[in-house]
Amino acid sequence: MWARQHLAVFFVLATLIASVGAIVLVASPGAATGLLPFHSYDELAAYLTDAQSASQSAGLGSGATLLPPRSGAAAPRPGSPAYSGTNVQVAGVDELDRVKTDGQYLYVASEDQVTIFLAYPATDLHVVHQIPLVNLTQSLTDSDTISTVGLFLNGPHLVVVADVYTYTTGGYAYAGTPSPLNPAPGMAPRATLRVAPEDTFAFLFDVSDPAGPVLEHTIAITGMASTGRMVGSTVYLVASQWIPDINGTYLPPVLCVDGACRAVAPSEIYADTESKDAWDYTNLLALNVETGAAKPMSLVTGGTSTLYMSPTAMYLGFYKWTVSASGPAPMIAPVRWNGGWTTLYRLEASGLDITPTASADVDGTLLSQYSLDEWNGTLRVATTVRNFGTDGTTEYSNVYAFDLSLALLGSVKDLAPGESIFAVRFLEDHAYVVTYQKIDPLFVIDLSDPSSPVVSGVLEMPGFSQYLYPIDAGHLVGVGKDALPAEGNFSWYQGLKLSLYDVTNASDPREASNVSLGDRGTQSEVLYDPHAFLYIPDRQYIVLPVDLALVDPSEYPGGVPDWAYGTVVWQGAYVFQVNATAGFTYVGRIAHGNGTINATSGWYGSPTQIRRSLYIGDVLYTVSATEVLASSLADLSEIAHVVYASPPGCPYCGPIVLA
Repeated sequence: MWARQHLAVFFVLATLIASVGAIVLVASPGAATGLLPFHSYDELAAYLTDAQSASQSAGLGSGATLLPPRSGAAAPRPGSPAYSGTNVQVAGVDELDRVKTDGQYLYVASEDQVTIFLAYPATDLHVVHQIPLVNLTQSLTDSDTISTVGLFLNGPHLVVVADVYTYTTGGYAYAGTPSPLNPAPGMAPRATLRVAPEDTFAFLFDVSDPAGPVLEHTIAITGMASTGRMVGSTVYLVASQWIPDINGTYLPPVLCVDGACRAVAPSEIYADTESKDAWDYTNLLALNVETGAAKPMSLVTGGTSTLYMSPTAMYLGFYKWTVSASGPAPMIAPVRWNGGWTTLYRLEASGLDITPTASADVDGTLLSQYSLDEWNGTLRVATTVRNFGTDGTTEYSNVYAFDLSLALLGSVKDLAPGESIFAVRFLEDHAYVVTYQKIDPLFVIDLSDPSSPVVSGVLEMPGFSQYLYPIDAGHLVGVGKDALPAEGNFSWYQGLKLSLYDVTNASDPREASNVSLGDRGTQSEVLYDPHAFLYIPDRQYIVLPVDLALVDPSEYPGGVPDWAYGTVVWQGAYVFQVNATAGFTYVGRIAHGNGTINATSGWYGSPTQIRRSLYIGDVLYTVSATEVLASSLADLSEIAHVVYASPPGCPYCGPIVLA
């Protein structure tokens, strides 16, 4: 039924859009947000035709980074001790992740199912229910391929976010498979796509009884889920969708709530009249976890956005560039890639209402959501500018301060020429920026006067950090790589490196302590997903997953070269205590399956590879694709473990790609 309703929506839209002529998007008087709504579908079609044509002729392109965090003790469920929440960037703004807990039960999302555990007390750790998500989509779409993106937990409400795909050999599935990206059988597919993501689904469950969750609402919007946030009882999802062009007819996004589908109205679709990037929709979906009410907003953009969110506003960043060249094929053989810039949009968010309020452009690219921060009435932004050309490459970084109307207040420019940003953290009136090429500088930038930010201190040392976490007002833990200087202007990175930065004196930052793990090739998921980082304040413990690689010296009789990669010999999680007085103290390490490397899957994506950790009271829980292990924080001894999925062979036991 849902599929037939979905198909009917598109047949009506195709007829309406095909029958109208070109209309120019008209700005409302006084509009200063950078984003303006359309007044009709024909206006949308005319804009897309004009913008896409101009984009191709001008050699414009766009794309984005996305990461897609600081864990704190969450409010305990009655009768349970203190416990950790998801490691998030902003207090009060939860982030989509695959593991959630309420202090008594543990919710774990695998590829196509959610497993619910009784976690407290740990001696009674066991599975109480499993939700096979594929069963929830077979009656709604013609696809049974689902990939969970993450979870939100809000009291008795569990929100499961998933992508539903249609796999084909050459492009869109179109032979009798209607979907938002393919409205009718027989329409020409785009042969350039290998996978056509159909929809982002949000399943809202009542988990008052975790052993018997009840599905209350099913909400879907076209596009592939990128990221999400939750403030209070409102979840905000971001989905990316290539704008469907079916024989010259552009189709809008579609929203479905409990099987009732409608096209996103023109007044809910916005575009920037100054931009010619018009190849994608960024679909925003606000939904109330208590009532199931949902409200969409779509932006005509050039690619998936970088999302940063404060408790009252979301900021979307879109990277853009121009290419100049001589010859007939500038997009194939560019002579120069001109630096590029990022367009930022500020949208106020209050419940289901999302309202564009301001926009601004900054030179360069955002590293991640941590490149943005709102504090004390200002937005701070860190970017790296790169110019590529036949005469060489230039690179430097900038830090900007804006007011909330996105008027520029001040900036620090040309930071670390020849280097790019590897990590950034804004904390109150300071920014901490790590750049890297040969020697790792940590810059401390004073933003107390946003109209005149200044570099107050610089630290240089070997290696670099890729994630920064504040353990108190004057100390940061950095997680990154060690490095050995090489000939020329670069270094060979080595094993994993933990650094304790003392920034109590902003003019004289110091590396108070450090520890290195393994050889070149040692990895941690924290390096690219901070949700994998856990800090336990009461014990001053940090916990992080590690894939430990070691070099065998016997393979290099003449001495181990700096560039030699080690072989991953162990997987698990390391636990360190860290404080300003003693620095790092090794506590121990934990592994699933004795830390051995799975012979079938290898070390990458191994079913026993620890991906997340959390604590409830005095118990540390580690989670892999197949197992949950409860260990005592007193000595890391095992209390209990549950194998909830079999190694490769079942449909959900392959590598889990964590959000």
